[in-house]
Amino acid sequence: MYVSASGAVQGDSDMDITFRSRDKKNFTAAYDGSNDELKWAGSKNDTNDQKVSGFKLDGKDGTWTASFKGVTTGKDYVGVVLFNDIGDGKKTMTALCLQDH
Repeated sequence: MYVSASGAVQGDSDMDITFRSRDKKNFTAAYDGSNDELKWAGSKNDTNDQKVSGFKLDGKDGTWTASFKGVTTGKDYVGVVLFNDIGDGKKTMTALCLQDH
């Protein structure tokens, strides 16, 4: 998965994440980790990207997170994207953590 450069600075309350499976597996679903809401379902092989929108940014005290789950025909992946306030209502991505199951 990856976040485009345009998504690294956020001025709103949700974000886009692009997923692509690996190792001849298919990407089959994406969920918002904050509420388990299904954001996308289908089947994309390991040569196709799938952009998924609407992952909710939650935050307080200048720190924001967006969490997600990506499901493949192999492993499932969960992760969190960390943002910090940079002023003027904008947040910048500072880290992305990914764990496979």
